[in-house]
Amino acid sequence: MRTITLEEHFASPGFFEGPGREFKERALQSGGRDAEFFGRLADVGAKRLAEMDAAGIDMQVLSLQYPGTEQCAEDEATALANEANDFLAEAVERDPTRFAGLAALPTAAPQKAAAELERRVRQQGFRGAIVNGHNRGRYLDDTFYWPILECADALDVPIYLHPTRPPHAVIEASYGGFAALPTMLPDKAAEELERRVRAGGFKGAVINGHVRGRYLDDKFFWPIL
Repeated sequence: MRTITLEEHFASPGFFEGPGREFKERALQSGGRDAEFFGRLADVGAKRLAEMDAAGIDMQVLSLQYPGTEQCAEDEATALANEANDFLAEAVERDPTRFAGLAALPTAAPQKAAAELERRVRQQGFRGAIVNGHNRGRYLDDTFYWPILECADALDVPIYLHPTRPPHAVIEASYGGFAALPTMLPDKAAEELERRVRAGGFKGAVINGHVRGRYLDDKFFWPIL
C-alpha cells in the first residue's frame, strides 16, 4: 500500500516575490526553524525526496503555499498562477512517480482561472486545483466564480479548499479583536461553497483541508491519483 500525502506545499520564486515576500523576509531575519521551513518550501528536488523517503511517503500532491493567489489583484494573480504552475509542472515532470500537482488559479479572473485549470489538467496531468478560502472577501458560492466550478465539474477533478485569514470585517465581527483561529477557517469556506453545492449546480468533489474531515456529497476521499 502506498502512502500519498495531500497537505504538501511548495513555494516558487514568484510567490516569494509576491504574497510570500513578508514570510521570506521574516524567515531570513529570524533564522532557526523559520529559515529551515523557508528552505523546505522552496525545494522540490533531492532534499524533499530524501525527507519523503525517511518518512515513508511514496508520493506528495503538491500545491502552492498559503495564501496562494487569492489575495492578489487580477494581473498579479494571473502571472503568479502561471509562474507557480510552470514551476510545479517541471517538478512533476522530473519525478512523476513521486509528485502530483494541484493548480494555483487566478480566482480574481474566473474565466482565466477556468482556462488555466483546463490547460494544466489536460496538458500536464494536474489532479485538480487549490483555492485558499476567499478572494478578497468573496467566496466560491458567489456566481462570479461559477466558471471555475463548472470547469472542475466538467474535468471531473476536485477543488482543495485551504484555510486563509478571513476578511477584516469577519475578524472584527466574529473574534472581537482576538487573533483569528486557523482551525475555524476551513469549515467557513466549506459552508460558503456548500450553498452552491446544495443549489444543484456543482457536482464535483471538494476536499476540505486541515480540520475535522468535513466533506460534501460523500466525496471527501477523491481518486485524484
